[in-house]
Amino acid sequence: MFALDLKSGDFQMAVNRSDIVKTAFVTKNGTYAFRQTQEILLVNRCAEAFDAVKAVVTKAPVLKLPDFKKPFELFTDGSSIGEGAVLNREQRRVVFASSKLSNAEKNYTVTEREYLAIV
Repeated sequence: MFALDLKSGDFQMAVNRSDIVKTAFVTKNGTYAFRQTQEILLVNRCAEAFDAVKAVVTKAPVLKLPDFKKPFELFTDGSSIGEGAVLNREQRRVVFASSKLSNAEKNYTVTEREYLAIV
């Protein structure tokens, strides 16, 4: 039994379940075979890596509610191609921001670019 994939025009043949482990495909980089155990290991590695990153990011002091009673410090910089800003509190970075200047904004003076970074 076969099927015709009308989108790409390829013939597709059904493969017995017992023969799936024997399937392979050839690319310009070489011949590759599908193995179920490799896919499971890859999924487990990805899940472990995601859990590790999630644990680091969600632990204090990375995520912390701001105390609005304490002052913030805003550092900005404008250059000929872009602008950036960093919001700090007590020597800790709260947020970063940056953007590329448009053609019209590239004609601004240095002082105007510095002000643009604040806005």
